[in-house]
Amino acid sequence: MLERGQGAAQLEDPEDAVALLRRAENSGDSVLLRAIAQHSNDRLADPLMGPSWGGVLEAFAEGRPHAAERVEELVQHQSSSLRDTLMVEFQFALSKPSDLDNMPDYQFNELSAA
Repeated sequence: MLERGQGAAQLEDPEDAVALLRRAENSGDSVLLRAIAQHSNDRLADPLMGPSWGGVLEAFAEGRPHAAERVEELVQHQSSSLRDTLMVEFQFALSKPSDLDNMPDYQFNELSAA
């Protein structure tokens, strides 16, 4: 049981995760199914790759009406959270003016915080 969960935790590609998910469904391996779903849920929070893991959760929810609504909520929440985070980051990002290129970052940060 631990081995299967560790295998799911090592998945790096959502397409590989969906393929393994399908094999687990076909073999009736519910432990591996849950491990893949948990790993995909964890990866969903990744700001860069997270959105691509939503498809794995959606594949998990297919044929599971009790899980489908919750999965949709998770995917939508992560998508809007990522969008909101990026908007805030872009609004408050400071770049160093070219006149200050020779100033060390720590001095620039001190000036910008003052």
